[in-house]
Amino acid sequence: MSLFSDAELARATRTLHRNPAQALMRAREGSIIDIETISKNADSLPMIQTIDLIEALKVPDLHIPTAPGSPSTLAVDRAVPSLLGLGYLAQTMSPLDMYSRAWRGVLKWLFFFDELYAYPNTCYRKATRNTVALVLHTLVQARFIPASAVTNTPEIVALATSLWLNEHSAPSMTHPVGSSALVSILHASTADALRAEIVRLAGGSVERVAKLAVSRLQLEIESEDPRSQMISVYTDLVCHLSLGQGHTLRDALLHQAGMSIMTKTLLLTSQRTASESFIMDTLAACVSYIRDSIEAGEGVWWVQQALRAGLLQVLRRYYFTSLRMSSLGPRYMVYKSIVGIVHAALTELETRAHQARIARSVFADPWQSLHRLVLDRVALKHTMDNTPKNVGVCSNCDKRISKEDLKKCSRCHAVLCCSRNCQRTDWEQGHNRECALHTRVNENRVKGASKQDRRYNLRLAVSLAERGISQVRALAAFYFPDIPLSKLGVRVDFTKVPLGLGLFPLADYRASDSVEFSDPDTAALEDGIVERVRASNGRITLVEAVASCGRIRHVAKVRVVPSLWEREDRNVRGVPEGRRLIEDVGATGQPTDER
Repeated sequence: MSLFSDAELARATRTLHRNPAQALMRAREGSIIDIETISKNADSLPMIQTIDLIEALKVPDLHIPTAPGSPSTLAVDRAVPSLLGLGYLAQTMSPLDMYSRAWRGVLKWLFFFDELYAYPNTCYRKATRNTVALVLHTLVQARFIPASAVTNTPEIVALATSLWLNEHSAPSMTHPVGSSALVSILHASTADALRAEIVRLAGGSVERVAKLAVSRLQLEIESEDPRSQMISVYTDLVCHLSLGQGHTLRDALLHQAGMSIMTKTLLLTSQRTASESFIMDTLAACVSYIRDSIEAGEGVWWVQQALRAGLLQVLRRYYFTSLRMSSLGPRYMVYKSIVGIVHAALTELETRAHQARIARSVFADPWQSLHRLVLDRVALKHTMDNTPKNVGVCSNCDKRISKEDLKKCSRCHAVLCCSRNCQRTDWEQGHNRECALHTRVNENRVKGASKQDRRYNLRLAVSLAERGISQVRALAAFYFPDIPLSKLGVRVDFTKVPLGLGLFPLADYRASDSVEFSDPDTAALEDGIVERVRASNGRITLVEAVASCGRIRHVAKVRVVPSLWEREDRNVRGVPEGRRLIEDVGATGQPTDER
């Protein structure tokens, strides 16, 4: 709010344009009306003198009472229009070379005006938070404040956090400067300590920070007239908050529907004209967030959220988006739930208009490849869905009978046998060592994949191993010419694109050779499975499936009866009749390299 009437400001403006040097001299001497006039005409007259002035002004002590007309209030009256002028300069992209040496003086006034809001009854004139945020954003973004000063000056982080927390969106707002200021701070440093400090300043609640960041973006994209610049800044903030090695804020953002909201933002942005301001930056930020969060999240759940929010619709529209996420499709199309969602989405998208558009685009071949992959995986899903649910396999003799006739281990509830004799034999052959392990492994089983997803993953691994049995035989002849096929295990690595088929000798194999386990129980249980395969004299083949599951890898083993080596290469989509999957164990960790 100005201290002067419109007539007084108009006369001062005419004087400024007639004799700029005289107006600048009076401003340097402390003339408030000249400072304010120059501020409002900053696009035509750079505020070099005003920057000097605000650096030289002494910041008042808020704890010392003052009165109107005192030197302290006059200093504040001069500082307000000076900051406003700096804000105008930032908006007009005028050169601000003097910032590099004057930022300390400017910064002390930003701290003052932010603190001033805690004193509602003061006689000091207040600069708006938007002005303070805009100037801070300019200082940091243009690197006038060195990055080292940003990270080593707690007051700067505190100021940016305060401006962000107190930012209020209004229909007339075109740029969320409080959020921009915080983005600039986060951009200056990727240190986890910086994010931890923001959380502390926000009351120590990670959930509060995540909810505020996501909800502001959600409100904007769901408004009647979403503003591209607002969306761009809010998207950048969510992305910057989720960076770093620590998972606390990243996980909190995801649990506040961050994946769904960012995918919806991506979908909304993709429907706008590519030449519109901020569109490409927003698209890139959304894609990076979705891809990185899936890879650093908790398994397949976040992939499901992104797909349900419309990810496939974006992929068919933007080729560059598809390229940046091209590896995710094959690596996650190994879970039953993902296959079902993708198939439903593709079915909905497959209109004549869509097919014609795809046929003319550079995305035609990748899209058709995706379509073929989905149909292939759906076939296995249908096979599983149509498989009788009441048939089980004896852990000892491999007999297939009704589950009602199978006897479940009363301790671990994980192993089934067809008779008391088989239970005794199975116990003596290794279950006595594995029973307690089964119980603990089930309690700690990887969270990212459901039981149905794990079963589908294993059946897919067996199916692909059978289809590629000729390739697997060739690998065996090349890498292990002196080892009988019955002494080799098959590894299907879904984390590689294209799919990786490999082999490993059973003789000296240990579970830790393929994954760094987070718990010893799973390692011991998997070693027990390997030992049973060794003792089968070639009757059983061990198949190991390695699959992406967020920031971890899901590694599971299955015993296949009869042996895979008994059949030639054939094009099958499911587990053949007579083929039985006896065991599966889920492990978490990082797979090691293999042939």
